[in-house]
Amino acid sequence: MHGKWSETARLCETLSHQDAIMKLTYDAAADAAYIQLKSDEDETAFGFTYCCDPHETDGEINLDFNSDGRLTGIEILQASKKLPAYLLALSQS
Repeated sequence: MHGKWSETARLCETLSHQDAIMKLTYDAAADAAYIQLKSDEDETAFGFTYCCDPHETDGEINLDFNSDGRLTGIEILQASKKLPAYLLALSQS
């Protein structure tokens, strides 16, 4: 990998550490990825899920928000078509 891709891969490796606030998990059987944007210690209650228009995103992407209205996670279905393979390879499964 060269240039911006290698820099992105390094960032993903940094973010994949267990103590990182942002975590990416990928279930290959379901072809679904989840980007968690909060720490495991954050106990703010779940609020709601916003389902993005599949026609606008060319797939299913769901945004999770906590009860304070803060974005806490992103679910990406058909993830292998939406995310780079190297990012999925770096994910926690």
